[in-house]
Parts: sequence; C-alpha cells; structure tokens
Amino acid sequence: MTEADWFLTRDERGNPSTSIDRGGDPGLAWRTGNAVTPLLHGCSYFSRLAEELRTVGSGDAVWIL
Repeated sequence: MTEADWFLTRDERGNPSTSIDRGGDPGLAWRTGNAVTPLLHGCSYFSRLAEELRTVGSGDAVWIL
C-alpha cells in the first residue's frame, strides 16, 4: 500500500476552504520523511510528549490528534 491508498485527495475531501494542501504537492495532504513512534502506554506517552514540547519554539505548530 502507498500513502495514496490511505489519504483522500483534495478533490475527494471536497473542502476548498482548508489549507491542508498549501505548500506541498498539488492534491496531496501528506508529507514524506516524518517519523512516527506509537506510544501506547499513558506514562511513556506523556513523558515523551513533555520532552518534545520542551523543544517547541516560536512559530512552531503542535498538532495533537
């Protein structure tokens, strides 16, 4: 499977008001090269979250989903 199998295109989302496509390839709502580490236990999750939030600087965006 590829990213295209998982994510909707701009046309499939049907939301012209969103900025999700800004700055990337036309029609793609994702970026490559990001690292994802699943943290399933609350203690390890919140410890890691606090560690990462300490590095946030002015102008950075934090998205917690």
